[in-house]
Amino acid sequence: MRTWVGREMEGNCHDKTLFVESEVVDGDLAINVLHYAELNNIGRIYFGAGRIDTKFDDDAKKVLNSSGVELVVETTPMRYEQCKDIDAK
Repeated sequence: MRTWVGREMEGNCHDKTLFVESEVVDGDLAINVLHYAELNNIGRIYFGAGRIDTKFDDDAKKVLNSSGVELVVETTPMRYEQCKDIDAK
């Protein structure tokens, strides 16, 4: 997994964003990412950075959906089924 903080450069949103490049996000990783975002006043998390097709387990989906943080997930049509339950853009 690799993470970095920067400004979103695509679309209309240029907010401070935590980019997460990880093939699998489980509940523990989701908690750690959210904790880092909170400590650093980051209100937006982008999963699938680096054009990685990310898979989320059920615990991660629950944690992320209840977080109140703006979530972005980049995925391919093949992995969409595993991401559709996440409240993300």
